[in-house]
Amino acid sequence: MYAFWGKVIGFLQKINSSQHGIAAIPTIITTVSFAAAAGTLGTAVVSQGNTASQQAEQVIHQTIENIQGTYQLRGSVIGMASKTGSSGYLGQITFDLSLASGGGSIDFTPPIPSPDNSGIADPASQNIILISYTDAYQHVDNLYWTLKQSGKSNGNNLLEEDEIFQITVGGSSTPGQNGGNLVNALIKPLSTDTDFEITVQAPQGATLGIDRRTPPYFTNITNFRY
Repeated sequence: MYAFWGKVIGFLQKINSSQHGIAAIPTIITTVSFAAAAGTLGTAVVSQGNTASQQAEQVIHQTIENIQGTYQLRGSVIGMASKTGSSGYLGQITFDLSLASGGGSIDFTPPIPSPDNSGIADPASQNIILISYTDAYQHVDNLYWTLKQSGKSNGNNLLEEDEIFQITVGGSSTPGQNGGNLVNALIKPLSTDTDFEITVQAPQGATLGIDRRTPPYFTNITNFRY
């Protein structure tokens, strides 16, 4: 059991020292250290300590899997307008993702475009990554999105260490083409001066929420830096 806890703490320290580390890791390391000491003491005092330690190990194993299955936003979020000007609206949103820690991989197989160009993923799609949209007026699940691999890549759809995937919500900035875009998917178009959130959700790991506000005037490209 000493070896197990040593590996856990060592793994978390490695993540914390990485530039892709998670802010909460120092707290987790401290908690795990106390848990290791308590678990060891409990085992020495009562026989039930073995069961408690096994349960703790299972929880930590699951925590590690969740950390390894977490991704993070890299760089700016870019919006492509379907209509420019003060009465314009966005058709596509693009952003880059990478793993938040070393190890593990996440399947980013993209969905199939809907034949009616609705901006929603086709029901026959095999994607496990779900992207949704929310604003004050509406919530839409399972948007259609495409994948482009940037920089280092081994050619598959698994997001792995040191890789960056570019995700684009919507198949084209022109509504009704290549699977449709946000104009087709939303009841109310994403217009100017609007707070919105794009959510990226995987079967395990943290859900990534991208919150932005549109400007009072759209050019062809909008750079949402914050």
